[in-house]
Amino acid sequence: MRYAGTRMFKSFGNIYSSLRFYRGIAPPFHGCRDIQSLKLTIPIQAVIFDLLTALLDSWSLWDKATNNDPEQGYKWRRRYLELTFGCGAYQPYEDLVRASAKDPWPEVKDTLGRLKVKGYALGVVSNCSIELGRRALQRCETADSTTFDAFVTAEEVGFYKPHPDTYRAILSALDVKPHEAIFVAGSSGDVVGAAAVGMQVVWHNRIGLPALPGSAPLVEARSLDVVLEGFLGVIRGGKSQLRRCLWPTWVSSGFGEKFPMRAARSIVQCFAQKTSGRPVWEVVVYEYVTNLLHYFHSALHSISWLQSSTAAYLTVSARQTSQSQLLMQLRNTSTLALRGVSSISASSSCARRSILSSFASHYSTTSVSRSIARPAVTTLRPALATCAAQLNSSVFSTPAQIHIRTMASQASKIQVKNPVVELDGDEMTRIIWQDIKDKFIFPYLDIDLKYYDLGLEYRDQTDDQVTVDAAEAIKKYGVGVKCATITPDEARVKEFNLKKMWLSPNGTIRNILNGTVFREPIVIDNIPRLVPGWKQPIIIGRHAFGDQYRAKDQIIPGEGTLEVIFTPKGGEPERIKVYDFAGPGVAQTQYNTDESIIGFAHSSFKMALLKEMPLYMSTKNTILKKYDGRFKDIFQEIYEKDYKKDFEAKGLWYEHRLIDDMVAQMIKSEGGFVIAMKNYDGDVQSDIVAQGFGSLGLMTSTLATPDGTAFESEAAHGTVTRHYREHQKGRETSTNPIASIFAWTRGLIQRGKLDGTPEVVKFAEALEQACVDTVKEDEIMTKDLALARGRKDREAWVTTREYLEAVEKRLKKSLQQAKL
Repeated sequence: MRYAGTRMFKSFGNIYSSLRFYRGIAPPFHGCRDIQSLKLTIPIQAVIFDLLTALLDSWSLWDKATNNDPEQGYKWRRRYLELTFGCGAYQPYEDLVRASAKDPWPEVKDTLGRLKVKGYALGVVSNCSIELGRRALQRCETADSTTFDAFVTAEEVGFYKPHPDTYRAILSALDVKPHEAIFVAGSSGDVVGAAAVGMQVVWHNRIGLPALPGSAPLVEARSLDVVLEGFLGVIRGGKSQLRRCLWPTWVSSGFGEKFPMRAARSIVQCFAQKTSGRPVWEVVVYEYVTNLLHYFHSALHSISWLQSSTAAYLTVSARQTSQSQLLMQLRNTSTLALRGVSSISASSSCARRSILSSFASHYSTTSVSRSIARPAVTTLRPALATCAAQLNSSVFSTPAQIHIRTMASQASKIQVKNPVVELDGDEMTRIIWQDIKDKFIFPYLDIDLKYYDLGLEYRDQTDDQVTVDAAEAIKKYGVGVKCATITPDEARVKEFNLKKMWLSPNGTIRNILNGTVFREPIVIDNIPRLVPGWKQPIIIGRHAFGDQYRAKDQIIPGEGTLEVIFTPKGGEPERIKVYDFAGPGVAQTQYNTDESIIGFAHSSFKMALLKEMPLYMSTKNTILKKYDGRFKDIFQEIYEKDYKKDFEAKGLWYEHRLIDDMVAQMIKSEGGFVIAMKNYDGDVQSDIVAQGFGSLGLMTSTLATPDGTAFESEAAHGTVTRHYREHQKGRETSTNPIASIFAWTRGLIQRGKLDGTPEVVKFAEALEQACVDTVKEDEIMTKDLALARGRKDREAWVTTREYLEAVEKRLKKSLQQAKL
């Protein structure tokens, strides 16, 4: 795979502006020297390193180049980073790695060995080539055979850091989720890039580089063992006992010591105030107070003041308690206990609301927020909003932008009772998929996603076992949502250096679930039909088992006889002569089963009744008298036995038609019916229907089993490779995300129906309507829809993300009106 090249990022600033669409989860935390007091909400499974300069000493090389003048070496190296990040010209980077490979930092081998003993998976991600990177890593590895579990380079991924896909590749290689990994950055650019994909980041800032806008590591230190101190000293079995600290972003952002002191005093004032003999806030936040004490370790009067003010609550006398004893008492106290929140009156002081905001902004993802009763929290929203404004305008000595994620917003998320299986995909749709989650899923839903990476590289890495595991997960949990994936051909095998030409993941999943795929157009009134006569939807029911998608095909090398042999259980083999080849050719054998056809029939009849549309079944039974004839006979038998009365009661009908006659009838009709088709026929005709209604991006695709125990929804189109190539070049793209959004909504609707949670169904329906209204009412659309309307000018369409932002505005307005 080739590098994306120098045109991928046009300027240093553009790198970070491009990352604004991705959300990091790590709170800012500068200069902490006691990492053991830092606490993270999620157990850490892996530690991932940047190669330069987190592990390798590339600074001494620059010092030598400037006659051992560290100051000049620093300037040269810093300027080098700016230039290379700015234009993507990384050829000199190879030389830098080559020269530095023999000089890992002195503490590297010991640190890596200790991390390995603690049970962490270790990974490295670098912008250098595979070969050179591996040679460099060998210098870092310890003498006792400690090796890295995964190593990913830009050469493999096709992107340079800090592009998000580079970091996602190392997470995939280690099989960990972003929040389960700590990234050790060697530059401020890595701090931003790794945080953008959801990793928690520490910065090995060896010589004190300045931070870039938006970079906020959990910890920053000038030594690798110091920056990872907590992981080296307090971990057992690879599971971190750390939790996220409550050190507010404003303390580390240059606002001085006034507010931290004010915050500390406000905490203790809340402890001291009592109503009916009980504290209004029974709050113990030992992380917060501990970090305040560390921050003001030289201000003994403030420590004494904190001790005396909290003495009553902690039942510890200030005269008998030293600083260390107080800290021990705080550390042994429960992490957070919020009681009596509903008793906070509207007259509460700004300072008190400030503290609640600081708690909420960093605890919004923990179980604490879920334990607060919704009515009590809802009453706090006005106070929290006022607090944010007051913090911005008056508390700080300089203006600041503060994003406060409150317990109120977290507690008001819609609860999804049972898990949904998420199947990630490839190329442009993978990028859009992440954007959809960030904008429409995580902010609104409290949902447990069972994640499976079906990206082609990981399928190859697991010998396609991940696809099988994902299908089994859908069977277990009942609902899955799938991003579009690559089905490799010869060119893809070469492009990705695959072990083999893997089967279609869709085919594998469908065969395991043994269901029916229903493709239904998304009708938007102001998008012209390419088939103008279509007034009502046409739903294609595609049999999702067997036929060509499980066929065995082969090349016949020369003259010979092709035979098929069937051996009945306990019987004699039966030989069926197929053809006498006079020369080279090709052959194919395929199959289906009565059980699968019966399930297909039941699903099709049920869908027609649900949609209140007539059902047609199409085959070529005049040619394939036994094969297609079996489909025809089973459908007719089931209709007569189980569904005829229900159809007639609703004024509906069922009819079998030859495939060629059915296609002709479909084109000249007004629509308004369901067609049950065999696997290949349904594959082809569903795309024709989608395009006929305006765009391949306007088609839903759902797979359902006859008994309703398994359901999967996906986008009906591919991975949009052409747009992805443009994206790799740094150019704007206008890919229609509607089908991918509907993949999520149809899965959520099914989940809500199974769980009996109508609020989940209503949310999904509101999101679908927002997508349609953005095009229909606001006339904001992607390029494919604008072209369908005959508009080729740039003003007629928006980029993908601009469309998503417009949908987001529509959705927020809709949810506010519906009070969801």
